[in-house]
Amino acid sequence: MLSAVPTGGDRDGRVALCGKAGTPEFWLYNTFRGLNSSVSTKDEMGRHAGDFTECYTQVVAHFRPWSNVKVVQGIVPDVLHTAGPDKVAFLHIDLNATVPERAAIEFFWPRLVPGAMIVFDDYAWVAHAAQKQTIDLPRCRA
Repeated sequence: MLSAVPTGGDRDGRVALCGKAGTPEFWLYNTFRGLNSSVSTKDEMGRHAGDFTECYTQVVAHFRPWSNVKVVQGIVPDVLHTAGPDKVAFLHIDLNATVPERAAIEFFWPRLVPGAMIVFDDYAWVAHAAQKQTIDLPRCRA
């Protein structure tokens, strides 16, 4: 799982359902402090100004009960090359920025197992039209 959320609270249900021995790992990649201007446009930065605060320590503590949850702090796409799964069955992309979302798709596409599911949080939301256009590009999925 790949996501960018302030605290990860909405992931609790999925993690709890899968939190038994022998279950898959959940990987959370994020800056845990909001968008980064090196991979986000001025529009994206402005749209989410003030939305996020530093929360890495809080997120790590929140998911500590689940040994199958891996919390990785960094900027997508750079952080994707540091640690992660070889195979992905469920991918949730919610990065609020076009460049990192496209990079995440390109990085994880060859790792998707047959029947894998991808959820794009911002897909078809008018404010994130550029993300939908990027996701729809054939080369993004090849």
